[in-house]
Amino acid sequence: DLDDTTVTARSDNDFSVSETAEVWTQVPFVVNWLDGFEGGWNAWTTDVLRVSNPNPTNWEVGDPSPFGAGPGPAYNGTNCSGTNIVDWYYDNADNIFVTPYVEIGVAPQILSFYHWYDTNDWGWGADGGFVELSVSGGPWNRIAPIGGYPYVGGNFGGYGGDGYSGNSAGWQYQEFDLTTWAGQVVQARFHFGSNGGGMPGWYVDDVYMGTPPYR
Repeated sequence: DLDDTTVTARSDNDFSVSETAEVWTQVPFVVNWLDGFEGGWNAWTTDVLRVSNPNPTNWEVGDPSPFGAGPGPAYNGTNCSGTNIVDWYYDNADNIFVTPYVEIGVAPQILSFYHWYDTNDWGWGADGGFVELSVSGGPWNRIAPIGGYPYVGGNFGGYGGDGYSGNSAGWQYQEFDLTTWAGQVVQARFHFGSNGGGMPGWYVDDVYMGTPPYR
């Protein structure tokens, strides 16, 4: 849940001087958390780290089926998330899509999801993405799925390393081992970067953190 609180700070020297801010806090979800986006955004957040051109690119939540070049229907239900859910992504995009805080349980623990992607590869993984993890609000670090990423040594909009680029050939299941961080509060994020544009992008559905199996 997201809680909304208004906080007012006043000057010690002059009580007529004050600033008021709206503060949002989130109570971590507990183990075996699953979100298929049927309820909308819930407590997910997104950010644009670099503005694409000539038009914006951002993660969105909704029904992808009106976009003829995309995945068609969501993997499960009506909604999923995606980079410009009914449009192409654009040049030089850099966008993140962040899960709520989740307190995962005792070992073993996994992160899993279904995804569909179609991006420019150009022989060097020009566009695509990868998954990162933050523990207890700490720094973000790239994590790899069980068996490794399908694209090794890509560019991903300038980030380099391994990830997802090219064409997934339909909705695919991915699973990450989170056992190392069992019992802690974590967030995962989907990080998308591009050099070019004019392709459908990256779509994600049924994101799960908890004890295996996923269903």
